[in-house]
Amino acid sequence: FIAGAIGFWLANPLFQAKIRVQASMANGSAKPLGASTSLRNTLKSEGILGLYRGSGILMARGALLSSGAQLGYDYVKTLVLKKELISDGPALHFISSISSAILAVTFCTPADLVLTKYQSAASLGIRYNGVADCIKQTIASDGIVGLYKGWVPLFARVGPLFVINMPMYEQCRRLLGLSYMK
Repeated sequence: FIAGAIGFWLANPLFQAKIRVQASMANGSAKPLGASTSLRNTLKSEGILGLYRGSGILMARGALLSSGAQLGYDYVKTLVLKKELISDGPALHFISSISSAILAVTFCTPADLVLTKYQSAASLGIRYNGVADCIKQTIASDGIVGLYKGWVPLFARVGPLFVINMPMYEQCRRLLGLSYMK
């Protein structure tokens, strides 16, 4: 968990630059910013701390994504094996992977949405008085369901990754004689 949090914290400037470049393009900027221009602009206007704006949310997003993924995979796999519905093998790994993706995306989408809104606010001319204010304004304008905007595209991106990665990991363990994870 700590190594992942540090990794997300270190990656925050690049993640923020990506979000701001996308926001400038969506905002109809005459000339879209590049990542290096976005980083320079942030450094110039907001200082070194500006590069880490929203890093806490990014770390929370990573933790939520990982916990949802592990909970979804392990819980479904354990439950199905315990009830003897399917034997341990590729079919069970596929089902567990889909469950993993659903839970991972459901857990992290609110943090993902808030992160994107918060980090792109400056380039869109929007002002939030912190992350809590961003969440409050989002819920006030769109309701709790508004925190799940973007669930479908995120699932479309994460789902196939999980469906390929997790069963392959299990199969590699089996091929190396390590047996299936239990």
